[in-house]
Amino acid sequence: MKAIKKYFIRSKEEFLSMGLSEVKLRKLPKKYKDIYLNIVKFDSYNEVELLNEIKELENKIKKCTKENNKLKQKINSLKSSKVLKITKPFRKFKKLLKD
Repeated sequence: MKAIKKYFIRSKEEFLSMGLSEVKLRKLPKKYKDIYLNIVKFDSYNEVELLNEIKELENKIKKCTKENNKLKQKINSLKSSKVLKITKPFRKFKKLLKD
């Protein structure tokens, strides 16, 4: 872990010495801009790791939310389908037979 801490500190020193302007930062690809900003912004590598975990979890939440919405739409579509309406009496009859 010491090596990571040293690497982080060294990277931060190097990035700060670059003194990148907003104009130059905007020209960087998003991935590199994010790396630069995270190293300059935080005091330890642990903070960067936690931020990355948060972003990862937020992305998973977004994916799950999208999937959940798709499944809700599917359920609503099935509930309103003609086949379901037509077979409703049969399902009720079947249920009565089980009881």
